[in-house]
Amino acid sequence: MNNRPLQLAFIGGGNNSAVGYVHFSAAHLDNKFQVVAGAFSRDAKVNQHTAEQWNISTERTYNCWKQLILAEQNAVDAFVVLTPTPHHTEVLTALLEKDLAVISEKSLTCGLAEAKEIEACYDPKKHFLAVTFTTVVMLW
Repeated sequence: MNNRPLQLAFIGGGNNSAVGYVHFSAAHLDNKFQVVAGAFSRDAKVNQHTAEQWNISTERTYNCWKQLILAEQNAVDAFVVLTPTPHHTEVLTALLEKDLAVISEKSLTCGLAEAKEIEACYDPKKHFLAVTFTTVVMLW
């Protein structure tokens, strides 16, 4: 039995995003997942600062999500899509076309047209696609 944490790569979710740190923290709660790579932000400074804050090596920090996919497709167990929802379809279809496991932040798409684009690439017999529903509760 292999007890190693599943290795994750984040696309989006930099430390300047609304929920990036929530997803990073949640991934590490039970030691079953480990964020090991990412393209956290299009802003190079935010991207690098996030990697440093989260202890991700510079060799596994990418300024472009497409570079991340090419470099890490055989090294991680799943890609976590945390970009703004209007960008999900492009990223999800790219990952599904390469038969890579995907965990996507809600909402999956902005509407029916994008859902159909994703559906055209998705085969439930060979793809893993999960959608997370992270809830933050604040007590005052």
